[in-house]
Amino acid sequence: MSSFFAVAQQGRAALETEADTLAAREDFEGAIALYSKILQNAMYADESDYIVLHKRAYAYFSAERFNEALTDVNQYLGKYPTDHQGKLLRMYVYQGLEKYDLLLKELDAFAVGRYGDPQIDRWRASILMEAGRYAEARTAIRTMLREEEDPELQAYLGLTYAYEQRPDSAKIVFDEAIAKEPGYVQTYLFAGSMCIEQEAYGLALKYIEAGLKQEPGNVTLLFYKGVAQVENDQLAAGCSTLTKAFHAGFDDAVDYLKEYCYSTKE
Repeated sequence: MSSFFAVAQQGRAALETEADTLAAREDFEGAIALYSKILQNAMYADESDYIVLHKRAYAYFSAERFNEALTDVNQYLGKYPTDHQGKLLRMYVYQGLEKYDLLLKELDAFAVGRYGDPQIDRWRASILMEAGRYAEARTAIRTMLREEEDPELQAYLGLTYAYEQRPDSAKIVFDEAIAKEPGYVQTYLFAGSMCIEQEAYGLALKYIEAGLKQEPGNVTLLFYKGVAQVENDQLAAGCSTLTKAFHAGFDDAVDYLKEYCYSTKE
């Protein structure tokens, strides 16, 4: 190895280490700049260039620069088509780009040999929900529920009906979920927020109060309680509850406080 090449390699290694440090600190734009400097004259003749390419793809993804991430990860998988981490990264990029058909196709291929893997099954159901394919999501969730009773899955089953604007069906599922597992607070959150959206504020408060009995310190439930109260013309109580939620760290409460509690007459 010539002395010139050795010095160049040391310089590259230092840049890569600095870029890795920036990425670890979540300074993804800084990391991208350094990875790009390394790859500027890359010949992609050996694995080291592709390792940096994969790192830059991840940094692009983390910076929500999904199109650039997809370009890099596609090039990486062109060289290493069976790489597990590369495939996962591309699926996450597809999710960021809302390319749900491509994501589901790739996930189904990825799942071959892993059928029954609960993590993959749950991810698939969540993608179907994100894509607005609620009937398919329900089918997937019911299949998983036949394998195991799970309060999270039951709550999300109810949510598929709520997203379809079928509150009566959603309420039946939420009530069943609460009866089976009253300690699972997410169900009260889903049910309460659905009732607020449906302007059924009294029913919303019933769900929210029941949830707060299970977890009195839940700030999100406290916020929903305040929203339901002010919308239900319980202004003094609602403003008090929203103030508590705001002081507990729920910053979104400030918008309701401004609208309902701090307004001044001209």
